[in-house]
Amino acid sequence: MATIVGIPVVDFSPCSSQNSEVSDESLKKVGSEICKAFTEVGFVYITGHGIPGEQIERFFQTTQSFFYLPGEVKSRYAMRKGEYHGFAATETERLNPDRPQDFKETMNYLPGCPIKDWPVTEVPQFVKDYQNFFDTCSHLGHRVLQSIAAGLGLQDIKSFQKFHQFLGQPGNLTALRTLHYPPVKVNELKEGQLRLGEHSDYGSITLLFQDDVGGLEVEGINGEWIPATPIPGTIIVNVGDMLMRMTAGKLKSNRHKVVVPEEEVRRKVPRFSAAFFMMTDQEAVISPLDGSTSYAPLTMGEYINKKFAETY
Repeated sequence: MATIVGIPVVDFSPCSSQNSEVSDESLKKVGSEICKAFTEVGFVYITGHGIPGEQIERFFQTTQSFFYLPGEVKSRYAMRKGEYHGFAATETERLNPDRPQDFKETMNYLPGCPIKDWPVTEVPQFVKDYQNFFDTCSHLGHRVLQSIAAGLGLQDIKSFQKFHQFLGQPGNLTALRTLHYPPVKVNELKEGQLRLGEHSDYGSITLLFQDDVGGLEVEGINGEWIPATPIPGTIIVNVGDMLMRMTAGKLKSNRHKVVVPEEEVRRKVPRFSAAFFMMTDQEAVISPLDGSTSYAPLTMGEYINKKFAETY
């Protein structure tokens, strides 16, 4: 296991999503390395994940096709109150309530939503490419959770699956979120404004795909901020709040942010990323698996409603 600026790099190829079967030994070995990273910083880069580079590139091309549409067109697909899918314009969300709104725009994709909610007229391949990428990430996400269970020494490596039975269906809000961070002009930002404010993720794990622009930073164990520099061919995986609760705090759901580059030439470059937020089922009661009382039981539905009320 290598380390890049404080965030470990783990070779996931023995457990790759392209492998139809994976041995318990491989899951335990890889899972132990991932869990070590998750107890220390809550983040890890994985190589050998099994998602073809061509599919990732095609997906990013599709999402850029949407974000480069005129603002009035994108607004037709805006997220409606009480729903969790759709478009959110720049300075609509505030992940850190103590800062100004985030300087980014997003599109949240959930399967099964009405076709009218997606820009298929403007971007015909939108639903096909988003759904295919969602399915690919789902498969990898389950494999990562199996490796984590094995790394933790849980007897049943599918221990976490029971909390994700409705993934991709009603009853689970797992989302594929794409993000566009527009170029920043001189003096355009408000005081203290970031591209993405400090926050932790809500669900079990997140799979993050980022371009080569950079800007993501992760909070270290001593409160220092560690750059999550893009590494070609890798995916960043991090712990969400629900997995932290399930593991009684052993695995850390650490805060992270996206900063604005100090160099003017880099501020003029847009940044794109995609995050697969793997959520537990809405009504599944989450509490520490070891039976401890370090975290009170609650459901994903209760938690995400609270978080969304703070964000919008």
